[in-house]
Amino acid sequence: MMGGHHHREECDEEHARVSAVRSLGCVEDHEEELGVIARLATGTFSCPNAFITMVTEDKEVVVALDGPVRQREYDREAWFGHHIISKPGREPLVVPDTAKDPRFSGNPAIAAANVRFYAGAPLFLCHMGVERCIGTLCVMDENPRGLEEGDTALMMTLATACVREMECLPQRRDGAMTPSTEDGYVMQRVKELKSHAPFARRSVDEGCIKLFAEKLRPRIVHSGHCLTRVGDVADTLYFIARGTCICTLNGVELERLTAGHCFGETSLLRMCKLCTEGKTAQQAKQMCTRNADVIALERCELLELHFDDAQPLLKKAPNLWFTLEDMAKRRLESVNRVERSQTASGVLGRAGSTSRLT
Repeated sequence: MMGGHHHREECDEEHARVSAVRSLGCVEDHEEELGVIARLATGTFSCPNAFITMVTEDKEVVVALDGPVRQREYDREAWFGHHIISKPGREPLVVPDTAKDPRFSGNPAIAAANVRFYAGAPLFLCHMGVERCIGTLCVMDENPRGLEEGDTALMMTLATACVREMECLPQRRDGAMTPSTEDGYVMQRVKELKSHAPFARRSVDEGCIKLFAEKLRPRIVHSGHCLTRVGDVADTLYFIARGTCICTLNGVELERLTAGHCFGETSLLRMCKLCTEGKTAQQAKQMCTRNADVIALERCELLELHFDDAQPLLKKAPNLWFTLEDMAKRRLESVNRVERSQTASGVLGRAGSTSRLT
């Protein structure tokens, strides 16, 4: 029974790891960007070959390389990455001579590539709040050798830079890259926004959605980035195009926000109402601050709508306004429940206010 339970845990962990790999999309489409890091690795460690790989459920795929070894795909069990993702810690796997290492000495794929020296660092990506090994940054030589003093730390630093580069790469959607022209960008955003809950719930007109799409500003954030903090000025509405965020109040999880959700609507609506009552935009901003923290659990692609752009647009979209009001009311009730619970249990909290909510 215990063995079966352990096996299930391993399967669940591997499924989560592969999901992290998949979350980055078609990384191999960006060899030009990642190839810069591969070339830096060959130069830094004086090796003729460098690979950047992604390890899937059954393959190790080379997404960027530098050097004469050009094979692009290996069976997972037949290459080095399988050993890297299986070992604990972040230290690189260093094999001074594959011919003398029983793990690799009889491996035909390694022999065919004429790899005698190998050093590979794991690539860790934070996905859904947990860091998982998705692949490797490695260097190889046809001659046995070792790493020099300080090279281990340098390789780990380069691996971290590689993951950061991957997180910033544009993603494929529906089999095609996001359009680079302004018109293509807007129409792509219209298509996305039509499926987002705020626009879909009461069927906002497509022409109106286009007006919003023209004002949205894309933003990419990494895992662990805090998008809003308690007390921040609340003048931006965020739509999540890709990724997952968590909304918390005094350490208590209020909600998980995924693609198609938005946040920041409560304060934005409050600011609009204050301006209608005669307050200036600056006065309204000072009266409306965040009352919750929102943190990215993984790489997130966001679309930002600032108050100065949102105020005139919301006047043209009453259906959207009513939907956002419904969302704000539900979230306010959730915040009030948490604050009442913490007050009753003696946890120091702040009084809730509709003008200070995310």
